[in-house]
Amino acid sequence: NHAHRPVQEYILRVARFWLEEAGIDGWRLDVPFKIPFDFWREFRQVVKAVSPEAYLVGEVWREAAPWVQGDVFDGVTNYRLRDLVLDYVQTEVLDGEDFGFELHSLLQAHGPAAGAMLNLLGSHDTARILTLLKGDLERLRIALTLQMTLPGAPMIYYGDEVGLTGETDPGCRGCMPWDRAQWNLPLRQTVRRLAALRRAHPALRYGRPEKLAAFNGVYAYRMAAGEDEVLVVLNPREGVGDFDLPLRSARRAWQDAESGRRVQGQEGVLRLDTVPPRSAQVLVPAQDQP
Repeated sequence: NHAHRPVQEYILRVARFWLEEAGIDGWRLDVPFKIPFDFWREFRQVVKAVSPEAYLVGEVWREAAPWVQGDVFDGVTNYRLRDLVLDYVQTEVLDGEDFGFELHSLLQAHGPAAGAMLNLLGSHDTARILTLLKGDLERLRIALTLQMTLPGAPMIYYGDEVGLTGETDPGCRGCMPWDRAQWNLPLRQTVRRLAALRRAHPALRYGRPEKLAAFNGVYAYRMAAGEDEVLVVLNPREGVGDFDLPLRSARRAWQDAESGRRVQGQEGVLRLDTVPPRSAQVLVPAQDQP
């Protein structure tokens, strides 16, 4: 009975204990909407008094706004972003323009909390992402690129980084295969590369996406923070040739973060010879320019 004060005090003591004795970094709270809202306000006060930097994230599948006003949680499990990514990458219900509109609407709804949302492609409550994508590693690469370049904290569900598959519960909760012979090593390398890219670029951790272009399946955006900036070009559909990408940047020389291929802009436009089908390109400033 969470309305019973002795129960509340017991839970608050537990919250303090693990922060003080074990030095945990925060709490992920299960189905918090089943517990009185006011309790979580007190929970936050207790946690932040012990550790102001502690991260509080609620498992909320519903509208996030009531939970991230600064008095309850820092972020929630971002299933709504996951739904948008799947509608864009998997089902193609959304084209590039639609995805961009829905994405920016969601970011606006989350407000300052957008950077603290827990961005996930799968969990113990959903089918494995590679299963949903029917084993299509190219589409998975697009989804992972979105996860690693948009505002929020990326969460990789164990095993997804090595290609674990499974339908919904209990199939999605299979044991981690520790035999590396069973791992999809190219997929694991993709996840590691994208994680390293995010770590190397403040723009991917602190920026907000600025739409550059949308055409059919293509959606392109710019992430910027301070002097750092990154361009992301996505296309889960058929290829597009001779694609002009508005730069909105003083920089003219760019290179593909994966291949190192250099692209030169002119008069505020970056001409891409092609945006391949089912592709994700991340462009960073060329290394030989200031």
